[in-house]
Amino acid sequence: MAEVRFTPPFKRRLKTLTKRYRQIQIDIQPIIDQLEAGNFIGDQISGISCSTFNLHILGGRDAHPTRNVQFQIMQTRCGLA
Repeated sequence: MAEVRFTPPFKRRLKTLTKRYRQIQIDIQPIIDQLEAGNFIGDQISGISCSTFNLHILGGRDAHPTRNVQFQIMQTRCGLA
């Protein structure tokens, strides 16, 4: 099982987004579960020494149907055996 750590900017932004999109934590929980299980998800970014993946989440439970709401999660894994 992998350890998932959040950066302080992520925590601040999540807190701000939670005020607008109240279900965002429920929306990203399956992604956090996948990361904790050690699964690589998203598109790999080339040219970086560590394994870095970019994941875009479109919409969400609270997103208005006519608005383009997108969340982005970057995951970096260095020093993997």
